[in-house]
Amino acid sequence: MTRAEREAQLIGIAEEVLVERGYGGTTVDEIADRAGITKPVIYDHFGSKDGLIGRVITRAHAELEAATVAGYQDLADPTDARALVQQTQLVWFTFIDHHRDSYAILREEGGQSRGKVEKIRVKQGDLVIEAFRQTRQFADTDARELSLMATMLVALSERYAIWRLDKPDITVEQAAEDVTRMFWSGFGPR
Repeated sequence: MTRAEREAQLIGIAEEVLVERGYGGTTVDEIADRAGITKPVIYDHFGSKDGLIGRVITRAHAELEAATVAGYQDLADPTDARALVQQTQLVWFTFIDHHRDSYAILREEGGQSRGKVEKIRVKQGDLVIEAFRQTRQFADTDARELSLMATMLVALSERYAIWRLDKPDITVEQAAEDVTRMFWSGFGPR
């Protein structure tokens, strides 16, 4: 097995163990046992448990970023900010549904993952800012306001996703519409 293949295997196993046991219950011993290797192999590849968990988070973020960019490219009218918000939410909640168990674990933000999760928030916000700059509604909006809007959208999306974890009856489409409506129109009556 090549180094890259071994790393991919260990990242996959680490994610499985995280889902089953949570951050605190995940051990390098168990990951090594499942992979049929010794602990030093994990340390050689990742340096520590937190290094390995960080790579699990990094892989998930790469998938989310690629899906977000692809979602923006699929927009019929990328200059329509409301459609952009809706697409952002569809991508986000589809991603969460595909990684529901892992997302529940990442919410714990244990160990060094806390900083990595925050970097994901910032990067997602940056993607939203760049997309907003291309819209009719926000093309002339100053950088501070765009940053604030993107931060609020990311936060609203994340908190809604946490609230929705134990509500499987809420579809991706409904979740996307709820957050889009709240972001676009505020929290007043419908």
